Order: sequence, then C-alpha cells, then structure tokens
Amino acid sequence: MVNPIFHERTKRLEIDCHLVRDKFHKGLFAPSHVSSKDQLADIFTKPLASPLFMSLLSKLALVDLDASPVCEQIVGIYDQQLDSQQQQSVMNGGVPKHLSPGIT
Repeated sequence: MVNPIFHERTKRLEIDCHLVRDKFHKGLFAPSHVSSKDQLADIFTKPLASPLFMSLLSKLALVDLDASPVCEQIVGIYDQQLDSQQQQSVMNGGVPKHLSPGIT
C-alpha cells in the first residue's frame, strides 16, 4: 500500500536525487570527500572547541559591516537616539524598548 502523504513529502527529494545522479553519470561533477573537521555546516549545528570554531569561521568569508562607512553612519545615528541606560542594555544583548513594542 502506498502512502500518498509520505510520497508528497519526499517527492522533491526524489527529484533532486535523480537530477544529481544524472549529472554525476554525465561527468558534470565529481564528488569528493570532505573531512569531518572541515564541514562548514558544523559551525551552525554543533558546539565546537574554540580553535575549530575560529578555523571554520575564517572559511565563511564573512564581511564586517561595522567597518563600512555607511554602517558607521547608521550606527552613529542609532547610538545618538539611545540614552546611556539603553546603550548598556544593547551592549548586554538587550533590545531597546522602542524597537521591541510589546516586549518587556
């Protein structure tokens, strides 16, 4: 007996699997082994030791938006709108009340 709900949920996966298999057989790509210590997805899914975390973080090619002149202007304007107590709250991970209506 076929489960139509299960088929509906897995249909996309089956299509992707066939597409990848066909491309592989045509020689369009060659899969290669990636060591578990080099799995970039681990940075988002697992608690990692600091050296491994920093190593993976460096491979993500992140850009520091605070270094951008446009962001510096926006942050400067934003900081001027906050009093010192709100600035301290933001530095500790809080959200200013004017940005979080209904959240206390």
